Amino acid sequence: MRRFGWLAGVLALTTGHLAAQHAGQVEVGAFGSYTRYDATFGLAHKIGGGVRLGYLLGGIVGVEGDVLFQPEYAVSPPSGTPFTLQPLIGSASLVINAVHASRLMVYVLGGYSILDFGTRAPYRFTDNAAHSGAGIRLFLTDRIALRVEGRAIYSPSTQSTFGSKTATHYLGTAGLSVFHLGSPAKDSDHDGVTDKKDACPNTPAGTAVDPTGCPIDSDHDGVFDGPDKCPGTPAGAHVDPTGCPTDSDADGVPDGIDQCPATPAGVHVDPKGCPVDADADGVPDGVDQCPNTPAGVTVDAAGCPLDSDKDGVPDGIDKCPNTPAGATVDASGCPLDTDLDGVPDGIDTCPNTAPGTKVDATGCPLPLEAVKPQAAAPSVQGPRS
Repeated sequence: MRRFGWLAGVLALTTGHLAAQHAGQVEVGAFGSYTRYDATFGLAHKIGGGVRLGYLLGGIVGVEGDVLFQPEYAVSPPSGTPFTLQPLIGSASLVINAVHASRLMVYVLGGYSILDFGTRAPYRFTDNAAHSGAGIRLFLTDRIALRVEGRAIYSPSTQSTFGSKTATHYLGTAGLSVFHLGSPAKDSDHDGVTDKKDACPNTPAGTAVDPTGCPIDSDHDGVFDGPDKCPGTPAGAHVDPTGCPTDSDADGVPDGIDQCPATPAGVHVDPKGCPVDADADGVPDGVDQCPNTPAGVTVDAAGCPLDSDKDGVPDGIDKCPNTPAGATVDASGCPLDTDLDGVPDGIDTCPNTAPGTKVDATGCPLPLEAVKPQAAAPSVQGPRS
């Protein structure tokens, strides 16, 4: 028993899809049975046998019919002549293959049953019933399966005269089924659409297809769904063989959409892939180390203002670009000269010189002798003639 359980487990775990499990397949089987009739019927529990014929509508759903033959039951009525009884059970079922593994099918079924008990009283009646059950098919080969099943048969209104208006019977079966006839429809490109219906019979492996068997390309990038590793590529973007957008300048905007495809590294770009320059200084954001440069200012390669004369007013807006070092300037970059002596504030060491005073290079008044006019030299007269 342990060996059988181990073998069943190994077979059930084997991967791959069995050839027998497909639409159009016919199942023919024979089985032994053990029947336990409702206690009110007074029939012993006995072994019987039967045959079944089934048809798979698909890998999940099937239909089948079976007939169960019972052995002879010796009946000795209280009065009358003893006789033998051979009950017969016929059933039609809808089968649902709930678990559909490689070597194992677990199924549930339900349907209609008819029970015929013979022509001798008190068993001269036929009951209509409903049945339900479950079972397994354990495939020994691709086409031969061991089938074990249990079901209950319920008659809501029995025709018997044994006292009860309803009857419930139990049935267990075990046997072999052979799957044959009907071959799987050919699917040369293995896309799930049979060659007969496949409008695109050479679909590459792994490609998602529509009901006609033609590849689907949801993002229209030229790479089919399935192999496409980036299935949501924006329209117009260029992609690599895996379907992912290329971005030659690595600015985050795919080639094809990028209108500025040679953007320098590190530059911030707009949705079109073109550099953004918020302060309009000619140096793009991302590279610009001084991103808030005032309008009109001349900047260096890093985007920072140039100030050639070091007066604090950037080139470009500096109206006096050659201010001497140290001079105090106004907002336009021109030197201030509070005392109007010609020496700019900041350089002027005598900032409060009186108007009109002559000053030296430091803005301080010159000494008086330095500003007096020189005396006229005496004239020399020659001797009189």
